[in-house]
Amino acid sequence: MNDLLKYWKIPVVKEILELKRRGAENDEVQSIIDTGELDVIIPDMFKRLDRAYDRSKIPEMSDKDVIEDINDFLVELRVVKIGH
Repeated sequence: MNDLLKYWKIPVVKEILELKRRGAENDEVQSIIDTGELDVIIPDMFKRLDRAYDRSKIPEMSDKDVIEDINDFLVELRVVKIGH
């Protein structure tokens, strides 16, 4: 996640993630929302995602085996994280 934050350079997202890590997202995130900064950032991020999607060479749908492999990987990753 930190690598993505360095690439996209969105300080407010870093701040929100820090709140989440501390377990304070329900208490403190309203102050971030009230600044209106997210109202500017979110539409821009959707535009960036749309441009990336248009340039992507990833197929619209993967075959069933690939989907199952990805699902198995994510489940295993979550199990490992929960165990630590």
